[in-house]
Amino acid sequence: INLSGKTWTAIGSTTNSFCGTFDGNGKTISGLTSPLFDTVGETATVKNLTVCGDVTGDAMTGMLAITNKGTIDSCAALGTVYAAKYSGSLAAGGIAAKNEGTIRSCASPASVKHISAYNSPLNTGGLVGSNAGTIEACYSTGSVETNTSKYGTSGVGGLVGQNTASGKVNACYAAGSVNGYTGSFAAFIGTNNGEISGSYYRVTAADKGVASG
Repeated sequence: INLSGKTWTAIGSTTNSFCGTFDGNGKTISGLTSPLFDTVGETATVKNLTVCGDVTGDAMTGMLAITNKGTIDSCAALGTVYAAKYSGSLAAGGIAAKNEGTIRSCASPASVKHISAYNSPLNTGGLVGSNAGTIEACYSTGSVETNTSKYGTSGVGGLVGQNTASGKVNACYAAGSVNGYTGSFAAFIGTNNGEISGSYYRVTAADKGVASG
């Protein structure tokens, strides 16, 4: 399916999330300029799908979804994700801006760029911006870039920007370059308060694998 030149309204919302099963059957949805899903609900599954495009958003932006609370399995994001806002708490990622569910066997060669004002914290990752759920057997190879310079409040990583206390990352890797001025940018995970196991990263992508935590 090619959505080039078409206006797309993201599936679901924060108050009415997508709750079904979306099986892409190995197909690709291209030409996206906004996220395919807004909120993937707790009972929902999105699987076997590739999304491709140049997605631009505001505070929370991801190519496949803004927020995942369910399961995203065997999906990929290609292209670019660009997010820009000048206040508030922000997140951006190739697959999803925020994960509260499970993301499994997914890939993000997409490049992610996130721009904010000086005092706006942001979490930016090649795969997921902020993770409070489980990420397993995933990888990201696209570049990650931010401009913020506020130390210690932002997480910018090749795979995940911020891994919270409930976040788990297992059997994943990141190989894309990571650039930014924040005090918490790293090759793999920017800020980590959760669990990391069986994972690796390209050591030349940034000065550290995990910047803090």
